[in-house]
Amino acid sequence: MRSSLAGMFRVFVLNYEANNKPLTGSPAGQILYYLWNVATALVLINVLISLFSSAYSDVSHALLVQNVFCRMSI
Repeated sequence: MRSSLAGMFRVFVLNYEANNKPLTGSPAGQILYYLWNVATALVLINVLISLFSSAYSDVSHALLVQNVFCRMSI
């Protein structure tokens, strides 16, 4: 844990060339990373759709109220 934090510090702060070290370990980390990115993208798209849906609902409700008010005032 300590060496990975030190490595991240070197890469981001000291502009250390991380490509000089060979990749070790199983591909499970990369698979989890890509799955996490896909899951995050799906959640964010779902939130965006929800926001658009609630905004459309608010606008259509306000339009209905305005329509009824205009018809009642005639």
